[in-house]
Amino acid sequence: MQKILPVFLVMMFYILTGCLSHGRVLNDSSNVPSLISDIRSNTVALVLRDNDGDIVPYCTGVWVSADKILTADHCAKAMIEQTLNVDAAAGDEERKLVEMLQINFEINYVIDSDERGIWNEPDKIYSAIVVKFDFDHDLALLAVSDQPSHKFATLAKYVPDQGEQLHVMGMPANLYWTYTPAHVGAYREENMRTLKLKGPWLQVMGPVWKGNSGGGAFNSYGELVGIASRTAPMPSCSFFVHLSTIKRFLD
Repeated sequence: MQKILPVFLVMMFYILTGCLSHGRVLNDSSNVPSLISDIRSNTVALVLRDNDGDIVPYCTGVWVSADKILTADHCAKAMIEQTLNVDAAAGDEERKLVEMLQINFEINYVIDSDERGIWNEPDKIYSAIVVKFDFDHDLALLAVSDQPSHKFATLAKYVPDQGEQLHVMGMPANLYWTYTPAHVGAYREENMRTLKLKGPWLQVMGPVWKGNSGGGAFNSYGELVGIASRTAPMPSCSFFVHLSTIKRFLD
């Protein structure tokens, strides 16, 4: 018994340190369907009516509490620009007008249980208003009054490592609730000067496209680690707002 006990303790040490290191475990692919179901429920489609009169998703948002949706600031501005028929990129006056009207501006969204397919009218369209935004970091917070049943995302405690698997949910090319497997390509501390946006950035490698904007990148626990902001001029590369920036914004 005296010889067996030290061996047993050593084995238990390696098992526990392997499982509990940094409080994280390797992703189990068998849990992915359940994870997708969760992140689908805490993701909304920001919608508008197109020139043909159809309701279509143009951006994505993530529930971060019972009554708050986090999205990209340029998604909120796009709705304002369309409604007012102005182009914020045309000049300083147009941009100032859009920013002045942004607070309390109404944004329409749809939840997954009410979606009835591409080009089909959803069962119900909800509305939210912009209550906070950060132009420099491309974040906007929406508040809702009529709260549908939904889950909401929790923020990750840890920044995922380079190469770690990510799970992205969004509305690319007007396609509702599209799941995209991805991984952490790199972290970029520098500001994206050409886009007049400030870092740091989570560089995501995966087929993320227009319509994913405002949607989340999630770790293998389903925790939020980034918000989609910009695509890069290279295949399957995009930039997400960094977890630290999201935490400061939501504070």
